[in-house]
Amino acid sequence: MKRSIRLALLLAILPLALSFAATVQAITTLLDNDKRLQQPVSASVAYTSLAQFLRTFSQQAHVPLRIDPKEPYSGTEICAFFQQQPLGNVMKALRSLLSYQHAEWL
Repeated sequence: MKRSIRLALLLAILPLALSFAATVQAITTLLDNDKRLQQPVSASVAYTSLAQFLRTFSQQAHVPLRIDPKEPYSGTEICAFFQQQPLGNVMKALRSLLSYQHAEWL
């Protein structure tokens, strides 16, 4: 009985999981093909708010990047030192850093 319930649940969830995976892949493809995200940016900042960090890249790459000041992450302090990295790579690294589940700031 339990096995049939698990199988039914798996069959019900599988299309949703495949749909989600396809959506993530489509978004990734769009982002990878966006020429604006290939522009090189540089940073040499210590204890700069995320909001200021995004403003810096927005000015360098001429791409609108911002965070709502009401968002708790907007005041998160960032330390970063790198030269001429593609904006897309920087944004992916930032997302990875801020989405780390065991981070102190969560």
